[in-house]
Amino acid sequence: MNRPGASPSDSVMMAPCGHEPGSQGDPLAPDPALFRLLVENATDVLVLADATLRRQYVSPACLSVMGYTQEELLGRTPANLVHPDDLVRVMAVFDRLSVEHPTATSGWRLICPDGAHRWMETTYRRLPDGKLVGVVRDIQRRKEIEERLEEALLRVERLAMRDSLTGLANRRCFLDAVDQRIARGPATAPWGVLIIDLDRFKSVNDQYGHAAGDLVLIEIAGRLRHITGPDAMIARLGGDEFALLLDIASVSAASGLAEAIIAAVRMPIDIGPAAVVLGSSIGAALGPQDGADTGATLRRADTAMYEAKRAACTGYRVFAAGEG
Repeated sequence: MNRPGASPSDSVMMAPCGHEPGSQGDPLAPDPALFRLLVENATDVLVLADATLRRQYVSPACLSVMGYTQEELLGRTPANLVHPDDLVRVMAVFDRLSVEHPTATSGWRLICPDGAHRWMETTYRRLPDGKLVGVVRDIQRRKEIEERLEEALLRVERLAMRDSLTGLANRRCFLDAVDQRIARGPATAPWGVLIIDLDRFKSVNDQYGHAAGDLVLIEIAGRLRHITGPDAMIARLGGDEFALLLDIASVSAASGLAEAIIAAVRMPIDIGPAAVVLGSSIGAALGPQDGADTGATLRRADTAMYEAKRAACTGYRVFAAGEG
């Protein structure tokens, strides 16, 4: 496994500055017996590979860390052990090793003897003669913790962008979505924003309590999902105010959608002790021509909504270009 008359220490051991190899008082002087004792009792796997990446030496820890015996690993290359999805990346690490940059570290998935995969991390060092020394350690537990942490952060992020009662997007998420839609520029497909304010909702809270009001809001959220489909962004902006962001080709399309929403909201909602009937006032603004930015678009939809509420006739209004 090593060159005739040599041990792994010939390749990887160096005497500290100020000491000659083997000098008295130098605890790291190349003592083959001491070096072999250290290598064979290391908890990480120590590997020596030739310039073609074939393993010439593997320390005994390979069985406990990787599940393979020394005999099973000797003469094998990374292609035999590295998950196919990781192999290109691992080989790129080898290619980057040079005299100027002789060390690198890479994480990769080991193909275990039973076919399962387990995360490993190897620190490589290229030696002057072209050979490689590697230290392999098991990082499966660390990867699992990192993945759980990432999932937890994603859940927190989703919660930060969701209304906790209805599960709809919240105001922050909605504003971000409008920002992104505007950022696409005038070449984007026609789209629109609708703001929906529930009429007579306050009386439900006053007469039946906030639990009943919550049931109403959850039901309205479900009806909006049913009407608009999966491609629309539906948000609860706060209280009894909802908003939609979706593709709308024309004023007539916006009017038709508003009429469908008004009809759906008007259907009785069973809250237990009674069935309540609400109304709605809707304002729509079409983009990108109705707003140069998110604030302007929402203000125009809001203006149209209050005009509809004051008019108390159709229940909706689409903001017309040229209005304030």
